[in-house]
Amino acid sequence: MATHPQTLQNKLTVRFGVPEHGWLPVMFQAGDFELQFAASNVPNNPLADLCSTLVLVLQGVSAEVRWHLEPDWYYFRFEVGGELCTLIITEEPSHVEISRVTRTIKSLIMPFYRALKGTTSLLDTSEWVGITPEKLKTLTLLAKYERK
Repeated sequence: MATHPQTLQNKLTVRFGVPEHGWLPVMFQAGDFELQFAASNVPNNPLADLCSTLVLVLQGVSAEVRWHLEPDWYYFRFEVGGELCTLIITEEPSHVEISRVTRTIKSLIMPFYRALKGTTSLLDTSEWVGITPEKLKTLTLLAKYERK
C-alpha cells in the first residue's frame, strides 16, 4: 500500500463507534486517505493510551498509540516538532507506512480529542479500563489551553 502524505489544508476526521464485546470501530480520514478498522481492548485499552498520548503531544512530547486488530495492529505515531506534529500510521508487523499527516499540533490533536471525549460516556468501564477522570481532566485542560 502506498503512503499518503497529507498537507495542512486537508480535512481530518476521527470517529469512534460504539464499543461492543471488547471491540471499538475506528474511522480515520485525512484528505483522500481513509482507514476503518475495529480495535481490540486486549492487551491494552487503546483509548486510554490515546488519552495519554494526546496529553504528551499537547506538552510537546512525541508519543504513539498501538491499535490491536488481533493478530495485527496499527501504530499511530505522533512526532512533535515545534508547532507542527506529524502523524505517521504504520501497519504492523510488516512495518509498512500507510499514511503521514503533518499539521499544527492543535489541528491534528483536536479531532482525536473530540472523538475521545464523545466516546468516553459510551464505555463499559468493566471492559474499557484505564481512562481515569483525572487523565481525562488533564487532557481537557490542555486541549482548552491549546484552543486559545
